[in-house]
Parts: sequence; structure tokens; C-alpha cells
Amino acid sequence: MTSVGRLLERHKKEFNDLDAILLLQKLESVGVISADERRQLQEVASSSKRTDGLITIISSKGYSAFQDLCLSLESVCPHLLTKFALDIAGSESDGPSSTNNLKLGLQLALKERDSALRENAAAVQQRESALRQYSKMKHERDRALANLESLSPKLSNRDLDVSPSPENGDC
Repeated sequence: MTSVGRLLERHKKEFNDLDAILLLQKLESVGVISADERRQLQEVASSSKRTDGLITIISSKGYSAFQDLCLSLESVCPHLLTKFALDIAGSESDGPSSTNNLKLGLQLALKERDSALRENAAAVQQRESALRQYSKMKHERDRALANLESLSPKLSNRDLDVSPSPENGDC
């Protein structure tokens, strides 16, 4: 069994628990599996057997298929992707494949970090937009109050200048 196959086998339970339909659609869209393979896997009643079939397919297609699987997992099941990265980084095997595995693990960790940074930046932009809108509304309110206050003395003076006219003969 290949190192990809061993890694997938170690995380078989998590594969059983995730949304297989969405993952299979993503894998088909990036060309990891064919439409026939997707259909065959979807028709399998047991999630355990579906996982076994997926592991067999990914293992047989090699490391590039595993990388595409990881990219698909990024949107479907990011926590499983993190487990892969930690498992790869913690593996004790030596040689060029472990360097590639470590490199992939670091790339995945960086992608997760970048995703979190993008979400944070979007939240900051929303906050700044809300603050600008608040400031604009506050300025409009202050202008409206100032206009009312400037009208208020004019109204008061007009009310004061209106005095009853003296009636004839009462003087």
C-alpha cells in the first residue's frame, strides 16, 4: 500500500462521516474521478464501502490525486484536511516523499491561515463600512438639529412680536 493509501486508511472513520456526495462532485469537477466512478461510489449503500472505494481510487491514482483530494476537502471538510496536515508533518518516514509530505502539510496550513486572514479582512471591511455609515448618519443628524435650532429662534421671535392690538376706546 502506498503512503497515500496508508494516510487515507488512518483517517477512514472521518471519511465515513463526511458529506460524500459533495466531496465526490468536487473530485469529479477537478478530474480526480470520472463521472462513472462518482456514480458507482454514490450507488454504494454503505458509507464504509464507499470510503473503501474512494481510498482505492485515490491510492491508485497517486500523489497528485491526493493533492486534489486535499484541495477538495478544503471546502467540504477543512478539519479533516488539518488532520491530514498534522499527520503528514508528524510522520517519521525519511526521504524525498516525507519532504513532499511536509511541504504539502505546510501548504495546507498556510491555505487555512490565508483563509482565516481573508475572513478577518472581510469582517474588518464590513466594520469600517458600518462605521462610515454611522458617521455619515450622525453628521446628517447633527446638521438637521442645527437647522432646527436655527429655525427655532426665528419662530420664537415671530411669536414674541405678535402682540394683541389695542382696542379702540380702552386707552
